[in-house]
Amino acid sequence: MMRFLRTLALVAVYTSGVSAHAALSFGSFPSEDLGREIPDGNRNGYANVINVSGMESSLASVTVGLQVSGGWNGDLYAYLSHGDSLVVLLNRVGRVSDSTSPFGYNDGGLKITLGASGTDIHDYRTIQNYASAIQNATFVWSADGRKTDPDAVRFDSPRDTTLANFNGMDPNGAWTLFFADVSGGGTSHLENWSLNIEAVPEPVTVSLAILGAIFGCSRLVRYLKSGRRRDNLT
Repeated sequence: MMRFLRTLALVAVYTSGVSAHAALSFGSFPSEDLGREIPDGNRNGYANVINVSGMESSLASVTVGLQVSGGWNGDLYAYLSHGDSLVVLLNRVGRVSDSTSPFGYNDGGLKITLGASGTDIHDYRTIQNYASAIQNATFVWSADGRKTDPDAVRFDSPRDTTLANFNGMDPNGAWTLFFADVSGGGTSHLENWSLNIEAVPEPVTVSLAILGAIFGCSRLVRYLKSGRRRDNLT
């Protein structure tokens, strides 16, 4: 009987390990208030880094908060890089083609959240009350994603990057936000930005816990079978 109880305890330990290791961890990493000028008409731009630590080892999702003031939103090009991956966040929003809206939207300033899904930020004027929406950090847009030269980008340019590209990576380490104002006239300022991260342990950790549960169950089955054999003998 004691062996039976010890086996049950072993199975319980391994099974609870599966639930614990599968849990998401959440982290919000804001920059300090920057108030930094994005050089007007200069592709060299401005970069800022957030260093992430203390997160689980596999990224499940990431959203990016941006607050920009002044200038023309249609002049802005921005990307986020981490490790070997780069995702375009903004690429001259509102630019349709060389002949239609070639300079993009002339609104000044953004306070937005960008994610892997949602309304395409490149065409934000197509929604109702867009002027309020681009100043509402709780409204989640999808990142522009168009990895195209800002002078040639169009609305129908392929969206070949997405914030989902970071999924599965180790979220810890340096995240670099780059901003450039690629057309002269009007100066934008990066006021602040933030990373909001969900992460989980590496899948191998969960797999080992599952294997442990299977091993414990197999011991239980063998014990029960051996008990029945002893009963038959008696």
